[in-house]
Amino acid sequence: MMIDKMDYIFAIAREQNLTRAAKRLFVAQSTLTMYLNRVEQELGIKLFDRSKTPILPTPAGALCIEELKKIRQIGGQTDRPAPADGASGGNAERRHRSDARRGLDAVAAAAFS
Repeated sequence: MMIDKMDYIFAIAREQNLTRAAKRLFVAQSTLTMYLNRVEQELGIKLFDRSKTPILPTPAGALCIEELKKIRQIGGQTDRPAPADGASGGNAERRHRSDARRGLDAVAAAAFS
């Protein structure tokens, strides 16, 4: 699961409806459904019970959403802008953020496998 796409999972949980979540995200409903199917297949668990309306997280899905919230919180800490005076060195800061993103992707993958 890519960290930058975790908002898809949050939108589905918040809207409890794939069509409304897709509209909120400005993507096609089919794109969101394919993404959710791929994530569920990768994880080997169902994140949402789609057999009834509204769509609600499964117990495993609720746990996944809570863990994703923690990961997003950590990710937000790595996205702080560099100081305006350039003291940190722009290229080094960008490399650090990129490394942190890759690390978060690995943490997310490990947490749900």
